[in-house]
Amino acid sequence: MLRSLVRFQLAPRLTFAGVGAKQGGNPTTHSREIRTAARALFRGTSLRRMLLNVYGWWRMGQIAPVGAIVSFILAALMLVPSALGLWHAREVSPSEEM
Repeated sequence: MLRSLVRFQLAPRLTFAGVGAKQGGNPTTHSREIRTAARALFRGTSLRRMLLNVYGWWRMGQIAPVGAIVSFILAALMLVPSALGLWHAREVSPSEEM
């Protein structure tokens, strides 16, 4: 499965420039083959872009909760030195601080 996917991704495909070259630089050329190739190319590129966008946001959704949990744990750990600092500030008089 993975090999066929990699082989498909690395296969030489027609690009927008290739479709333009088939038209011979004339944008008014409307052969059925060229229109079909351009439509398939546009749809394939759009679909690929949308799928990669969805995958990226799905991955962010997988990582964000872990980051939130780690942040809350670190905030709880930082609460300990803050509380100790406040306790120390109450126990020590201002003249002893220096």
